[in-house]
Amino acid sequence: MPRIPFHATLLAITLFLMAALPGCTLLNHGEPLPAQMKGYELYTWDGAGQTWFTLISGTNRVKTPAEVIASAREVITSDGYVAITVAGLDALANWLDRLPVGESVIVTTVSPTTGDTLQTTPTPPALADALRTKAATLGLNLNVTF
Repeated sequence: MPRIPFHATLLAITLFLMAALPGCTLLNHGEPLPAQMKGYELYTWDGAGQTWFTLISGTNRVKTPAEVIASAREVITSDGYVAITVAGLDALANWLDRLPVGESVIVTTVSPTTGDTLQTTPTPPALADALRTKAATLGLNLNVTF
């Protein structure tokens, strides 16, 4: 059976997702993220030698590992749903800069898992301090769980 090159497979997946998610839009660099009625949830975990972050629209429901632990992505739908995953504090800072002043952000540290439930762990103090400092300079209402 012939093998399909990785870049061709990636292109096919990208085209499929673009067709499957017609409400998704790309924001111009620096364009503000939409305000959220229930704020934002920021999940963090360590993987592949890096600290990863997923910034996602807040809801009243529990998120699944599949929603939170993802590779790099930028999903912003026309109805205001946001799901952004980046590696590193610098990359996260670029997105936090785009949140509206006064926006609520709840930080939860999780362990990567393949199960159906996220496993929360204490947020490392140095990471919590860095996030609090950044949030304070941006006028964000940040709460770190644990």
